[in-house]
Formats: sequence, structure tokens, C-alpha cells
Amino acid sequence: MRNLTVKREKTFVGCLGKMKVYIEDALANELEINGVPCRKLGDLKNGEEKTFFIGEEAARVYVIADTLSKNYCNEFYPLPAGTEDVFLSGKNHYSPSAGNPFRFHGVTDEVVLENRKKGKKTGRVIFITAIIIGVMIGFGISFGSRMVAQSAPKTFSENGMQITLTGAFDEAEIDGYTCSFSSNKVAVFMLKESFADYPEISTLTLEEYAELLIEVNEIDADLKKTDGLLWFEYDYVNPQNQKEYRYYSVALKGNNAFWFVQFACLEKNFDDLRPNLVEWAKSIELD
Repeated sequence: MRNLTVKREKTFVGCLGKMKVYIEDALANELEINGVPCRKLGDLKNGEEKTFFIGEEAARVYVIADTLSKNYCNEFYPLPAGTEDVFLSGKNHYSPSAGNPFRFHGVTDEVVLENRKKGKKTGRVIFITAIIIGVMIGFGISFGSRMVAQSAPKTFSENGMQITLTGAFDEAEIDGYTCSFSSNKVAVFMLKESFADYPEISTLTLEEYAELLIEVNEIDADLKKTDGLLWFEYDYVNPQNQKEYRYYSVALKGNNAFWFVQFACLEKNFDDLRPNLVEWAKSIELD
């Protein structure tokens, strides 16, 4: 037997959640991660370090956030066979679409690096798919021939945020977002990242935060500032139905949080709806 010590360095990213440490074990299979049978060693809080007893055989050590995202939001380290104790360290990295994954320090193994790329790509597809599902939910709501722009104003309040949309919108629940709203043509997704949860981002300017969103999510877009808003747009083609969607995305900074707001609709409808999207974005008030 030997000791495996894993240190999770303290960072604002994913600070409230526990990371779960697993080790490859075909005989005591509790959970499969990317097809690899594993057993759980323990949990790691933000800034915590723990030591586990493990065997002397070669095995992969996995760190995951939860069992739902285990096949794309995961990190592994290939431990060689041996009798000497092992120390590993790492931290969570900011990437909302990939689940803010944990990454071990000093990794050069090509297999591990490829797994990171694959996980990031898969996470982004799931991130976009969630938005598409929200849009499709909106499309499924029947409003007859009534146009979104013709509906009377309707104000929604949630978590210190207020937005004025129209009566065509209803609240929707989409995993990963603070609040969401949908109509028959547009879906709105709002993510709040509070400074209490992530104190390190409180020092960022709004432009720095928006650029960070574009960079870590690998979005092909240019940041612009018009109409008193900081925004960017990007397109995505759903590989399942080949329909193209466009997103009008706005970054906002309040006294205690950043907000990332996305308005999504079919690309063919975007030009007609864009004035409404801008109007709705400008209506947002933060505590």
C-alpha cells in the first residue's frame, strides 16, 4: 500500500461545491467514468488536502464534480505502479460551459490533454443544447398569431434583477441558469455570478469579465459597446436538426454580482427581433 495525497488549491471557481476523487478499480466498481470502472476515495472542499491509501498497481485517479457531468467534466492522472507515496495538486478552472472543471498541475500526458479538449467540446455542446431546448420549449407555447413585439410589457424580478419583457413570456427552468424566460420566438437565459461566491472576480472590469466569457467558452465573437450595453453575438447550428440559432449576449455588473444574459432565437428571425432584444436588455435593472 502507499499514500496518495491530493490537494485542491483554493480559488473562487466552483468554491461552494465539493470535488469527488475516484481511483480506477475493476474489482470494486462503484462508478464508471468514461467507461473506466472506479471506486470513490473521498471528497475535497475548496482549499482542502486529503491523503488516501491506495494500491501499488498502476491506476488512473479521477476528480469529478458530480455523477451527472462525470463523462465530460472530469480530470484524471495516470499513476504509475510503485511503492512510493504520491502527491498531486490542482484547482478548478473557470469555464462555465465545461462545468468549471478541476485540473491537475504539471500535466503533459497527451492522453490527459486530449481528454480535456474532448470534455470541453462535449460540455459546450451540452451548454448550447440546453439553450436550444429552452428555445424549443418557447416555440411549443401556443400564442396563436400574436407577435412577441405586440404583447403588453411584463416585468419579471429574480435574485436582485428586474427585466421588462412582454406578456408573451413565461418563466422557465433551465439547469445551469439563475433564471430563464421563454416565448414563442425568443428564450432568455440569465446567469448570476455573485462576488460573495466568487470574490476574485469582483476586481474585474465589465470588459474583462465579458472577454473572459468569450475566451473560456471559445466563442467566435467580437465584444462591442453600443446602446449603453456591452454585448456580443454568435451563431450555432444544431447538428440534429440543422437549424441555425443566433444569440445576443450581454454582460452586466451590479453592486454584488456579474450577470451574463443571453437572448436566443432562430437566425432567420434575428434581424426582425433584434430591436426588441436590445430594448429588453436595456430594461434590466440590478440591485
